[in-house]
Amino acid sequence: MAGPRDIELVLITGAGASRNLGAGGTRLPLMGDWSNSLFTLMLNHVGFIEVLGLEQNLAPEEFESRLGRFLHEVQAFKAIGRLAEISVKFPHIPEQAKSLNLLKDWHQQTNHQLDQITDVLNDSLYDSFANGAYDVAAANRAYAGLLNVLGITPQHHMVCATTNYDPILEVALRESGWRTYWGEPPSAGVGSDSKLDVSGMLDTMPGFTPVLHLHGRVGWYRRDGDVYCARTSKHSKEYGVPVVMYPDLKKSYEDDPVIATMWSQFEQALQRAKRVFVLGHSLHDPKLVATIATSLDDFERLAVSTYAPPEQTAVAREAASYVEKVVSEQLGNARRIPMVFGTDPQAGHEMISAWLGQTRPKFG
Repeated sequence: MAGPRDIELVLITGAGASRNLGAGGTRLPLMGDWSNSLFTLMLNHVGFIEVLGLEQNLAPEEFESRLGRFLHEVQAFKAIGRLAEISVKFPHIPEQAKSLNLLKDWHQQTNHQLDQITDVLNDSLYDSFANGAYDVAAANRAYAGLLNVLGITPQHHMVCATTNYDPILEVALRESGWRTYWGEPPSAGVGSDSKLDVSGMLDTMPGFTPVLHLHGRVGWYRRDGDVYCARTSKHSKEYGVPVVMYPDLKKSYEDDPVIATMWSQFEQALQRAKRVFVLGHSLHDPKLVATIATSLDDFERLAVSTYAPPEQTAVAREAASYVEKVVSEQLGNARRIPMVFGTDPQAGHEMISAWLGQTRPKFG
């Protein structure tokens, strides 16, 4: 691919990168944990679980499928209000169904219930990913150690991209003296509610390190046609509508201009990267995998971590096996790095150093 290779590293993180960075030794939620937490919350509301189709201990992909189907159905239902009004004029409609007021009341009441479900979903999002229940010092040590072995300093051109909703990555980097830019103006003060600007993020290097939240971020809200950054650990409808891509196997990244802009810059960053490191990602994201596959002309510059805890459980083996399968089928000769990020400061460092040594003569 034509163009300069002026970005030293693109670091891509998934839920596994945050998993072991909880405060007090706790573990931050993966998709299955969030599904169970949401199930418990919905138990307090009659009919909500049935509408969402939730069950305890759903497989992550099934949770995505069911939640995505519900969100699509909500959008469709909200759009039928005008059609319901027109439908009373159709022939062969039973007289008892032709009461316009009856239709309006039914649609309005159902919309109200659907909004309540969405509010619980948004509350759960913030309780799980924005409550600040992470160990900043541990996150700082883990990322500082990783970037040190990768040979990356704040003076380098580095781009971070994450599918996580949480702010752990930028918080950890900031503790090490990095100046990160994730869309909030650098001049924004504590407690401010400033407009989000994700345009031209790559142009902020090397003064700043861009952090592209590919699925949105807690604290991003849309209201009155603009998107704002709210520094809050709790959801409130007063801020607006959260800008996040909820789990959905059929989600479209082009529909939201903020999300689409970040994916476009992500693709550009990959094309300009000397190396790409995927950390703690399950690769259950066809869009992410396809973007990496089509943006890199040489998979030798790519390394992908695989989950390798000391005690290999069935879940761990399944997760590692899936990553291996995706890499071998779609990402060619990318280097696999078995590791558990966040618990051991030296996790994977020896294999990372070997990968760097083998690729340095070719990529610098």
